[in-house]
Parts: sequence; C-alpha cells; structure tokens
Amino acid sequence: MWWRIAHQYPKVGYIVQPIVVVHYDLDNAVLNERRLQMKSGQVLRKLLKSHLQLADEKTSIGSFKLLARRELYNGLLATIYHGLKDDARVMVKEFKEFFPWYWRTAAYVLTIFPQVTVMLLQNINYVVYKLGFEKGVSRRWLYTKKQRP
Repeated sequence: MWWRIAHQYPKVGYIVQPIVVVHYDLDNAVLNERRLQMKSGQVLRKLLKSHLQLADEKTSIGSFKLLARRELYNGLLATIYHGLKDDARVMVKEFKEFFPWYWRTAAYVLTIFPQVTVMLLQNINYVVYKLGFEKGVSRRWLYTKKQRP
C-alpha cells in the first residue's frame, strides 16, 4: 500500500532504512505457508515486478530502484540463509540487472551446497550476536538451541 502511495505522490518518497519490526509469533497453517513464501522470495519477486512496472509508468523508477535493490539484496540473503537454493537462483535470474556480477557469482557459489551454507551462516550469526555486534532489534536468539530453526 505504501509503495503505491509513494508512486502516486512522489513527495512522500522512500526511506531505505527499516522503521518497523514485525514479530510473527503465531503458529498456524496459513501463517506457516505465508512465512515459507516470504522466506523463498516468492512474495517479494511478485511485489517488485508489479511495482517496478508501476514506478516506470509513474516516472518514479529512479528512486524506486534504490529501494528495490535493497529489498532484493535482503531477499536473496534470506533465501540463501534458509537454504532455498532454487529460489535464490530464480531471484538472481529474474532481477539480473539489480545484481552485479559478484553478487550473482556469490549466490551461485553459496547455493552449491545449501546445507553447509546454512550451517555456516547460522553459526556466524550466532557468534555476531554473542559478541554484541548485531545491529537493530532482534529476538532471534531468545530461544533455546532446541527451538532454534
């Protein structure tokens, strides 16, 4: 909704930094399916395709591309973090113009052995948290090791 408003009224603009933290603590089948779609980047890809077209029509494509690039980078990192190899490769292929060659190469290399990548990234994430280097608000490590995804 806010992206549509920003396209219609350019003075609203885009803020690249996240300003909201959303916690998905409920557990039910509908939310679990939605979470999987979010992790795989399906929702992001569909949303960005439609909004890139809308931004082009409204001549706000330049400023929207900055937001789209950041969202794509975060989406790609999330799909790799969750070990969704095929979805990460689809995202890079669909939005090739947003990813420099080194991002495309890194995405391919990191998805060759997705389970190893996931284990490595989760352990790096845990060390970053334990050393106090994590930026922003996070509830990720409030769970015990057994409950950690």
